Amino acid sequence: MSTSAYKPILIRMMSYLDNQEYDKNTNFTQEQLGKLTAADVMKWFNFETYDVPEPPEGHDMRPLVRNNSLKYWK
Repeated sequence: MSTSAYKPILIRMMSYLDNQEYDKNTNFTQEQLGKLTAADVMKWFNFETYDVPEPPEGHDMRPLVRNNSLKYWK
């Protein structure tokens, strides 16, 4: 699959993390991408999956997305 297939997901994640809407034609710099941390990515995954960026320890929240969606985003 081409990298262009993943760009909408990257834009969605960066929009969430930066709290601003990015255009579909946005190109992120290496500097912007280099500032991403594992914690940032995890917050976005949690938000997309559970609708909260930091679910409580030992939660029993039901995922809002399918397992295959998570695999694709990853």
